[in-house]
Amino acid sequence: MGLSPAERQARHRIKLYALWDSFPKIECACGCGELIPPINRRGEPAKYKFRHNQGNIETQFKKGHKTWNKGIRGDASSSYKNGNGAKPYGSIFTKAYKKLIRDRDGNKCQRCGTKTNNGRALEIHHIDFDKANNDPTNLITLCGKCNIYFNFHMEESLIAFPKRKMLLA
Repeated sequence: MGLSPAERQARHRIKLYALWDSFPKIECACGCGELIPPINRRGEPAKYKFRHNQGNIETQFKKGHKTWNKGIRGDASSSYKNGNGAKPYGSIFTKAYKKLIRDRDGNKCQRCGTKTNNGRALEIHHIDFDKANNDPTNLITLCGKCNIYFNFHMEESLIAFPKRKMLLA
């Protein structure tokens, strides 16, 4: 049998350390005076000893520095949906209840007609996007692709599926 991954890694590390020792040393660019190999552990040219180049990290979050995600939180985010994401589903919204909705809809997506969802159960979609409204006329069976589509196109969902007047059997 061959070597285990851990044994191969240990053997590689020994060879790499021997290679590092064979290089002429250079002085760390931070001014500490330490001598380091001219390449780092990833095989890239090295200027600093590990963690000696921390200058830009210290100033990164100082006052006045703009963050990359400034202004895309909460209702400014493209994924924000009227604050409904944090709300819980109602207590009636159980696996058995979702199965009744799927059976009512013939176990197929009500938009594209597919009966499969990549090995998973078809999803139940709230037409008015209110998680607490678990009325059968507000629930519809969709495949994952169509559910994602309607979650990002709310207006189309409300037009395509006006409140259904079906009752659970």
